[in-house]
Amino acid sequence: YVRPVYGYYAGEYLCVRPAFSDPTKYAVYPMTIEWSDSEGGLRFFDRNPGFDQRGIITFPAGAAYIHLVTLEAGSVRLITAHHMPETHTRTLGLVLTLANPTARTLTPAAAPILIERTDRAPLPYADVLGLVSRDDPRLATFPHELLAAASAPLILESQANSRKLAS
Repeated sequence: YVRPVYGYYAGEYLCVRPAFSDPTKYAVYPMTIEWSDSEGGLRFFDRNPGFDQRGIITFPAGAAYIHLVTLEAGSVRLITAHHMPETHTRTLGLVLTLANPTARTLTPAAAPILIERTDRAPLPYADVLGLVSRDDPRLATFPHELLAAASAPLILESQANSRKLAS
């Protein structure tokens, strides 16, 4: 893809999703998207303390979605979100990754994610970062669809813990 078509994605964003480690909290963290001349495309940088991610952004031909892909140390994290027209500041998607909710082993996990642009207009909740309790009064300023989208994560159990399917 070419910069004149998708370069407007470059900017600052806020990501909100259910916390994999605690279903009573949201993970709220900033993300930067910038154009990389050396790679000829957009790159993103999450600043989720302890879980920073970076990767590339792809735009599948004919699809109304984008992919934010991290490939690092043998791991893959994929965010698939709605394409965001230049006039919009918010998109919804799904994140598929490996999580460590029990501090024992990495487990496949998926969750809804909201990505909202923060550099076009001040947001009253831009300072709400980190693991945030769902009861936190600062969440009263969050858009309703943000909280509705960031419901509960899906974490797959290991085969040892799941029931065997009857044939």
